Amino acid sequence: MVLLVGVQRRPAGFARLVQAVAESPATGVMLADPSARAHAARLDWTLEFPLASPSAFDSYAAAASLVSLLAGAVLTALGQEGAERVRGVRSRYAALGELEGP
Repeated sequence: MVLLVGVQRRPAGFARLVQAVAESPATGVMLADPSARAHAARLDWTLEFPLASPSAFDSYAAAASLVSLLAGAVLTALGQEGAERVRGVRSRYAALGELEGP
């Protein structure tokens, strides 16, 4: 599976990337706002979320919630293997001093 994220102001090569995924044996999944609909027909799945907001800026709250939901579902499906992977990533972050401590 190849997961693409296509929101407004996508890189210039995004259409080529979508085409490459479509021509590959991988399942193509795109998380996107409505501006990416032209790419959806070439992929297996598209999960669309709104960016429009009454404020002056786009809102990525729906996109963040969708990513969180998908990540949680994958982690649950992986069970113990997923939990071990998360522990390993956290351990590496700690060893590298990548994140501030509490």
